[in-house]
Amino acid sequence: MSNLPLSFCESELTRQYTNLPAVVVDTLHVNMEIKRFLKPHEEDLEKVLMRKLRALKEAAKLRPETPLPPTSRAEAQLRLLPCKQCRNCPFTSFRK
Repeated sequence: MSNLPLSFCESELTRQYTNLPAVVVDTLHVNMEIKRFLKPHEEDLEKVLMRKLRALKEAAKLRPETPLPPTSRAEAQLRLLPCKQCRNCPFTSFRK
């Protein structure tokens, strides 16, 4: 939320340089109510969100250290597709 007065944000002269819609007073009231509702739970939310963020950071640190890039199961099956079609493939003994 900016510190600009509402009259400045609602001004047609100001909005002619942006493609943003006008700020509606109802939207401002809803945002203030949400902030007021979440204020008592702010510490709990911060703990949970920081825990999730730490997990994401750890996963990001591990990603460059692994030699193989992550692949989906569908990609792995598509890589084996040519092996299933050839007769003298060395992998045919493993498919039984």
